[in-house]
Amino acid sequence: MRAATTGTNSGTVWRRRCASPALVLFFGVRSTVAAGICVKIAIMSSRAALIAIVFALLTATSPGRAAALCTAAEIISQEGGCPAGDGPCVIGGKYTIDDGCTIDFGTRSVTLLTSGRLTIGLMDDIHVGTARIRAGDFIVHSLIDGVGRLNGARGALLHIDLTRNFQVSQGGQIDVSGSSSAGEIIVAAGGSVLIQGQLKAQFLNQDASGGLIDITAGGDFTTTASSLITAAGGTNSDGGGEIDLTAGGNLTVATTLNVEGLDGGFVGLTADGHIIAHDIGASGGGDAGIGGCVDILAGAGVEMQGSLTSRGATGSFMTGGCGGLVCIDGGFGDVTIGSSALIDADGASPDGGGGQITAGENNWNAPIFGEGIDYLTIRQWELAEGIAELPPGFDHTRSRGLSIALNGRGRKDFVR
Repeated sequence: MRAATTGTNSGTVWRRRCASPALVLFFGVRSTVAAGICVKIAIMSSRAALIAIVFALLTATSPGRAAALCTAAEIISQEGGCPAGDGPCVIGGKYTIDDGCTIDFGTRSVTLLTSGRLTIGLMDDIHVGTARIRAGDFIVHSLIDGVGRLNGARGALLHIDLTRNFQVSQGGQIDVSGSSSAGEIIVAAGGSVLIQGQLKAQFLNQDASGGLIDITAGGDFTTTASSLITAAGGTNSDGGGEIDLTAGGNLTVATTLNVEGLDGGFVGLTADGHIIAHDIGASGGGDAGIGGCVDILAGAGVEMQGSLTSRGATGSFMTGGCGGLVCIDGGFGDVTIGSSALIDADGASPDGGGGQITAGENNWNAPIFGEGIDYLTIRQWELAEGIAELPPGFDHTRSRGLSIALNGRGRKDFVR
């Protein structure tokens, strides 16, 4: 589900400027600098100039440097732990993937070791490019680097398509952050997903907006407390990005999900089974920034164990941002809010309207706020019971004040 717009990615090219007098030598694909080499030539004979050029070529292609490539075969040919065939493939070297290339390992199990690194290549003078990785299983123990570091650069667009399982270990990291806007991490796994490391599509300065992290598991999806998942934007940007996590089985999110920014972004959690969620930050943080949208939909119940905040921010000139929208649907199971949990969609003073919060079932043990100039605070179920009777199919996202509606399954829901 997509409720926030994220910038499409168009890649980056890095060029190093040389002091004058100098001769800049460009080699390789798409006019990229040959490993950033600048050869200064003052007063040289033609023979000396030729020697300098040959030296630059040899240095640029020397062992140990990241080699630009476009196919899995180019990695396989250089990795002793990744022989040709259908067996496991272990990558310990450092490689740069050219813009627009697909690294297709078929249905092999692929592991990126701690000694390895994959860097997504450059598309033009500023933006990082796009890349796609295909495999059976994929385990990331080190860095996949798609960061747009130059001024005005966007992060990379990375697709990972897997027939089986996906894991980012505690030391693993995928980073597509950017200095103008972050990029996108899109993963589709036919099996389970385990995130113990870091997934980052966030701002590098306060003018940069958040990106997109969209991961789908055919089976169970688990993030541990050691993990980091962020699509945060700067406080002077277009706002926070988007995080979509989807599971065909159960979804357990033990880490904080962050889409804060000038305005809050979007978080979508969807599972056919049960969902357990901890902290979610979707608040606006800029001048009169508004809260974002959090949509949680489970087939067999939801447990909130942390703080879910989608607050508005105070403005610099007698203004306040509105609170966001929070929707929680447990499907055919209960929605349970833990005793230490908090759901808060308050508007900011002096005039920010309160947000909207809807949730199903009556297992409430913690404060739930959606308070502003025009809204009352949602209270515990026993205090809300019977305040209002609304017909089946009532559009509860448009209601004001505190009431109870019947949801599409004929059960009672809290209404904001």
